[in-house]
Amino acid sequence: MTFKALGAALFVSAAALGFNAASAADQPQASAGAKAVGAGQTTAVYRVYNHGIHVVDATADYNLTDLAYGIRTTLHAGGFLSVFLRMDIQSTAQGHFEQDRVEPIEYESKGYSRGKHRSVVLHYANDTPQIVALDPLESDREPVPQADWGMPWIR
Repeated sequence: MTFKALGAALFVSAAALGFNAASAADQPQASAGAKAVGAGQTTAVYRVYNHGIHVVDATADYNLTDLAYGIRTTLHAGGFLSVFLRMDIQSTAQGHFEQDRVEPIEYESKGYSRGKHRSVVLHYANDTPQIVALDPLESDREPVPQADWGMPWIR
């Protein structure tokens, strides 16, 4: 799995829990501040805007070494939107680097979004995510065909 694939996997997972990054990205006004926390660790804080309105606050803690990576993200409804919408999502991902490839090991996301407490746990084997936990089951969504589980479109 490449760096591009890792980013896409994190994007897909956040979107599955209710964060619509596509609409948040249509205004290039997200401000970011990053600070080094320790050797190989960085924290970035983002304010995401949609059509000029502050909608999401996000914090990402990145931990990188020569052999592995870890990321922890937190998303909250932000600005005026937080008066009408409750969103509180925490996600973690771990993996390692194998030559020029990113090999994810585990992804977990949990929190409150779209009116429910939600959680998902994925473990990876041979570039294929395995769903360990998914609560609640998403009955109103189209299932992903098994042929796409390895995400071949982002290699």
